[in-house]
Amino acid sequence: MGMKLNIAVVVQRFGKEVVGGAETHAKLLIEQLTNELKWQVTVYTTTAKNYSTWAPHFAPGRTEENNISILRFDVDQNRSPLFGIYNKLYKILFHLPIPKKIKILLENLWMYLQGPNSKLLEKQIFLDQSKYRLILFFTYLYPTTNQILPKISVPTVLIPTAHNELAFYFNTTKILFENASYIYANTNVEKNLITEHYPSVLKKTKVVGLGFDQKRQTPPNQKSRQKPYLLYLGRIGRSKNVHTLAKYFSEFLSANPTSELELVLAGEYDDGFHLSHHKNVTSLGYISDSDKDELLTNAVALVSASYFESLAMIVLEAIAVKTPVIAAEQCPLFREYAATLSSVHSYRNSAEFSTVLEDVTSRRHTADLASAAESSLKWLKEHLAWHKVLTKYKSLEQDCSSKGELN
Repeated sequence: MGMKLNIAVVVQRFGKEVVGGAETHAKLLIEQLTNELKWQVTVYTTTAKNYSTWAPHFAPGRTEENNISILRFDVDQNRSPLFGIYNKLYKILFHLPIPKKIKILLENLWMYLQGPNSKLLEKQIFLDQSKYRLILFFTYLYPTTNQILPKISVPTVLIPTAHNELAFYFNTTKILFENASYIYANTNVEKNLITEHYPSVLKKTKVVGLGFDQKRQTPPNQKSRQKPYLLYLGRIGRSKNVHTLAKYFSEFLSANPTSELELVLAGEYDDGFHLSHHKNVTSLGYISDSDKDELLTNAVALVSASYFESLAMIVLEAIAVKTPVIAAEQCPLFREYAATLSSVHSYRNSAEFSTVLEDVTSRRHTADLASAAESSLKWLKEHLAWHKVLTKYKSLEQDCSSKGELN
């Protein structure tokens, strides 16, 4: 029969209003673990909503959301204004022959300046850890995982959402990966990145990913926008390469002056990020799930210009509603999606972006585009059904009941 586990989840931000890949992943997974596997889950997180400031937003203390118990702790301070400068400096220092002990001190300073740091969260999870059979940590990038997981004595699952970026190559990241009991990657691309650079963790790293909610595949068909549009959904900022996307779209319009196509941006702007005025570009800000489904269903295509993604859930959501995807080939995950799925198209530069966009727009209502969408949807159902993902989590029940610890 197995056992119903009492587990904790540590994640840097959490809540219905929080927009972000790892945070949404955490929310969707916790709902499944609670409702389907009947595990008891307590979330340890901060009071922050915005990842670029860590400013307090939620009240500290215990709350309940969808039968999930959430413990929020104040952050020691907002993100340091020095972080951006130090990050640029450390990119240079990183390649210098500095002794390992000094490098670890410099890495810890990088983590500290980035945040979020919460002594209260750290203290509480250490006090409470023996109550849990298992503690899940989301994303390797923040002190809430980097500084806490290696000191935890109960079994841990790290869901790293790893990218090829500076912090991935830190000594502290190596220590983190080596200390996790299990590492659950989202895709083969992510697993290969981890195990090629840290071969010692190969045995405990597996592709688990995220399931897909089949019920949300028939969203409403009402159409709120008259003109055809290309849709960008998610955080709007330099790290997601939105400035390049706007530039490429502007160059597409210059080459196609009669085009009525719009670029619709839905999501919150990163602090300090501004787009200069572009023709035919509309920003909607934060949108509800039902608006998102409707926008996604009726878009000419979904577009993502990001170079760093470990799963890109919104791409999977587009596939689920048979909307084509146009994505930057510089992202290894998008390269794999484009090679595997006929409704995902990649580009490397402005000229290729324009070519792909013209092609998708001109073939919008054709049988071959519809057939590409069908075959991608079939792949999604075969590979990302929730029951397959939950089977992998359920195996932890046996591991925990056999010896009281993970193998």
